[in-house]
Amino acid sequence: MFNIGLVRVSTRKTKLEHPGEIETYAINLNEKNKIKLPKSAENSAAIYVALFLYSSLIPQEMRKSGMKISIRSSIPIGSGLGSSAAYSSAISSAFLYFGGHISKKMSQAEKLEIINNWAYKSEQVIHGAPSGVDNYTVVHGGFVRYMKNKSIENIPLKGLDMEFVIVDTNVPKNTKAMVMGVKERHDKDEPGVRNKIDQIHDISNSFFDLVSNTIDTNSYKSDSSLNEFDSKISSLIEHNQNALRFIGVSHESLEDVIEIAKKHGYSAKLTGGGGGGCALIHIPRNKKNNLDKVINDLESNGKVCYITKLGVEGLSLNFEPDSYQENFENWFNLAPLNELQEIASNVRSTL
Repeated sequence: MFNIGLVRVSTRKTKLEHPGEIETYAINLNEKNKIKLPKSAENSAAIYVALFLYSSLIPQEMRKSGMKISIRSSIPIGSGLGSSAAYSSAISSAFLYFGGHISKKMSQAEKLEIINNWAYKSEQVIHGAPSGVDNYTVVHGGFVRYMKNKSIENIPLKGLDMEFVIVDTNVPKNTKAMVMGVKERHDKDEPGVRNKIDQIHDISNSFFDLVSNTIDTNSYKSDSSLNEFDSKISSLIEHNQNALRFIGVSHESLEDVIEIAKKHGYSAKLTGGGGGGCALIHIPRNKKNNLDKVINDLESNGKVCYITKLGVEGLSLNFEPDSYQENFENWFNLAPLNELQEIASNVRSTL
C-alpha cells in the first residue's frame, strides 16, 4: 500500500510546456520544505504524477484542506508489466471525477477517452515520451496492437480470455541495456538478427489476427475450436521466445522458468524488455491439471507467481464505495487484494 498526502499546493504561476516538467517544480517544493519527496525513484515518480494531476484538475477552491490518496496494487513494480500505466490510469480517473471533469451522465466511451488522455499525460511525467499503448490497454482492456506511426488497434472483449501465470524472476531488468544491445547487433548486421526481429513482428501480427478471427467468427464458443486456438497460441509463444533468445534479450533466470514450464507441458516466454524481470506461462483450458505443480516448482526455485487473465476488461469505476463498507478508507486499506480485484471485475461502470 502507498499513501500520498497533498497539501494546499498551487501551480498557477507555473506554465508547464511538458507534463514532465512537474518534476523540477516538485524538487523545488521539496527544497523549500513544502513537500517531502521519498527516496525511492518509483515513489517519487508517483508523487510527481499526483502533483501534476492535482494542480491540473482540482479547482483552487477545492484545495483548502488538501487530500489523501491511498493506492494498493498487486502488480510488481519495475518488472515490465505496466505498473506505471495502471497507476496513471487509476489516479487520473480519480482526479477527473473529484475535479468534476467526468460524471455519471457522460457516456462510457466519452469518460474513457478523457481518462486515457490524462493517463497518457501522467505517463509523460514518468517516462518523457511513452508510446501511449500501455495506458490505452489499461483503460480500454481487450487486446491491443501497436505499430509506430500507426493508430492503435483494439479488439474489444467478447468472452475470449486467456489464462497465464506471471512469473517474477526477482532479477532486476534493464530495458535500456537490452534495447541498446539489440540495436547494436542490428546495426552490425549480425547474421540472423534482422530476420529474427522480422519474425517477432510477424508473430505479433499472427497473434492479433488469430484472436481477432476467433472472436469475429464466434468460434471461441466451441470447445474444440478453443482447444485448437490455445494450441496455436502456445506455438506462437514458443516461436516468439526462440526469436527473443536469439537476439540476446533472454536471461538464465527466464530460461529456468521456460524449462520448468516445458516440463509440465506449458509454453512460456519473457515479457517486457527481458534480461530478467518477468515471464509469462500460457495455461490452455484443457491443460489446467498441472497448474499447481508448475507453480510449486517455480516457487521452490525462488520465483513469485501470479495467476492472471489476458484480454479482460480495462478500467472500472466505482462511484458508490459506501455500498461495500461504511468506512471506505479503512476497508480499502485492510481488504484482501483479491476482494478488491473481484469488485473491480464486477463493477465496470455503466453510469
